[in-house]
Amino acid sequence: MAANDSGGGGRQLRCAIYCRLSKAERQDGKVTTDAVEAMRRKQEDYLVKRAELEGWAVHKVYSDLGVSGGDMDRPGLNSLRDDASYRRFDIVLVHAVDRLARDTLGGLQFYDYLRDRHIELVSATQPIDTRTAMGRMLFRQLLNWAEFERDLTSERTKHALRKLQEAGKRVGRPPRAMVPVTEEMLTRMRTERMRLGQVMRAFGMGRRQAKELWNRVAREREKTDGNG
Repeated sequence: MAANDSGGGGRQLRCAIYCRLSKAERQDGKVTTDAVEAMRRKQEDYLVKRAELEGWAVHKVYSDLGVSGGDMDRPGLNSLRDDASYRRFDIVLVHAVDRLARDTLGGLQFYDYLRDRHIELVSATQPIDTRTAMGRMLFRQLLNWAEFERDLTSERTKHALRKLQEAGKRVGRPPRAMVPVTEEMLTRMRTERMRLGQVMRAFGMGRRQAKELWNRVAREREKTDGNG
């Protein structure tokens, strides 16, 4: 791709940068908040320089730390998705496809969401640019590979856990304490139409309790809409 890339009529393309690092990301054999933050800055700096080389205007950098690529409900990704709905940028730039998604269906659905808004996807370290037919094909292939790697890791982890259980050792964290549900929580969820991840973060709930509460509010909303 040539520098000073522009859209129709010579308009400079706007670029959204997305970074993601999971809790499993390691630096010097350690897993620490400082190490992960340092890696995020390194990834962000690399992508900003790539955007500048292409002649793209960086609209914003969106980041998620300590979040699995198999979970498409992430704060940074949700913010990017919201801005995409207003078409505030033309291209989403990622370090690699697995930074965006490690789930084929979720990744393809997100890509379709971008395409419906005439937004393209570019990987800085892979030959992926969805403005081309070859780029679109490679994107789908690498999504499949990322999902395969995630599933393989999951199988190995489950096998190791079974071995520990067979040896009589306790595995996993202790059950998370239930958070008392208040009317204020329910009112906020209704008025803000909060997503599952937002409920977990806002109220400090575990995923199971948050899911049950989110489903409860969703059923109430459906009933109200049906009566309306």
